[in-house]
Amino acid sequence: MNTAARPECVLAEWTEAYLPGLQLSTRDRRLVAELAEQRRLTVTESREGVSVKARGWVGVVFLEACVIRVEPRLIEGHRNLVRLLEYVHGLQLLKWYPPEATFEAEGNSLFDLLALLLARACDEVLQRGVQADYLPQHDELTVLRGRLDVKAQVLQRWGRLDRLVCDFEDRVRDIPENQWLLRALRVARKGVRSPAAATEVRRVASAWEELCQDDGIAPVQRPEITRTNHHYRHALALAYLMVEGVTASDLLGSGVIRGFSFMLSMPRLFEEFVVRVLRDTLGPEGVQIHPQKSDRSILWDPDAGKPFGSLRPDVLLSDRTAACQLPVDAKYKGYDGEPLQPGDLYQAAIYALAMARSTTAGGPKFCVLLYPSTDTAPRVQQRVQVRTDGAGTAEVVIAGINVPRLLGQLEAGSGLRLAADAGVAALKRVIERQAAGSRLG
Repeated sequence: MNTAARPECVLAEWTEAYLPGLQLSTRDRRLVAELAEQRRLTVTESREGVSVKARGWVGVVFLEACVIRVEPRLIEGHRNLVRLLEYVHGLQLLKWYPPEATFEAEGNSLFDLLALLLARACDEVLQRGVQADYLPQHDELTVLRGRLDVKAQVLQRWGRLDRLVCDFEDRVRDIPENQWLLRALRVARKGVRSPAAATEVRRVASAWEELCQDDGIAPVQRPEITRTNHHYRHALALAYLMVEGVTASDLLGSGVIRGFSFMLSMPRLFEEFVVRVLRDTLGPEGVQIHPQKSDRSILWDPDAGKPFGSLRPDVLLSDRTAACQLPVDAKYKGYDGEPLQPGDLYQAAIYALAMARSTTAGGPKFCVLLYPSTDTAPRVQQRVQVRTDGAGTAEVVIAGINVPRLLGQLEAGSGLRLAADAGVAALKRVIERQAAGSRLG
């Protein structure tokens, strides 16, 4: 992909940029409309130029008019993004790089980085052994194999015995594990920009093209990880990210890509990070972790006599009897020193009022809102009470988590030290208070 002549716009997540004198092509407008519909990125065109508004998605967008790169600011760079993926998915992605490697200094986009990691993970699968399995086959053969399809033989080849229509099983490599990796490598080969990464991606992709077949259209189920295919784990996780993060109508066609984007949802990744942190820190203390637990009994349509909708906090913490409950909302936004957006506050307040429970009647009701903090010492930024008749009925606690700091603790092998992070420490204090002195579990 030749992008040398295109102007490049680099901005951080949740920020805006302006490119004067730029005009989009018809293909650009089609891709931009898709990105806006998916709420990944907003690109607005005017007579004077193009304005870009980033949301919580990071990645790269290749347009005919320009290249747009959205960098991860709230977690401080691509290296921490890879470390975050490692922790959330239980992977080992940085083993191919020295500890001092700085990906931003290499001038590669996020897509190039993940494409190179994918190629190396697939290469490792090749070295450790490619899986195959017995799958049903239906074909015309010169000798009988398996079971004769009598109906097809009579209708299609009546009176002829030179070809027999057979149903049989054959050991093939066209299995979901290999097809997912092949699809991801095709995407990587089409969109990779760095010459060094492109060479390695093309080499590995060519090897997988010879190993299995995939039309790239039919849906492929995600394989279950077992002892036999455990060495596929890293490569498959990267393949899912690669395929699901791409938006391009002509990606698998021939020729040069004219409209292409690869973006990762940081809000979803941060939510998965919060769930993993809570499981690793509060789980051993007997706290039950319920991610995305939905409740349809709270919002009710009295005229229709049925649920109006559902409430689903990012995480619901409880004791084993569910007598004490604490909703947790994860917001991937830069709230250090910034006022809380009203919509986020209202949502957290409803969670506190409707879903929080205390072990004593009339006990405190809380919701904790966690956000990624860039402060070296994250703190409880704010507490907002929901008051009724002059008395506090519920409370929203807004606290920051320094993601790079927690990831650094894990990388150093020291485990998560909660006392050093205000966000998780606030959770523990709220749990103790809401439990009214009783210990969860």
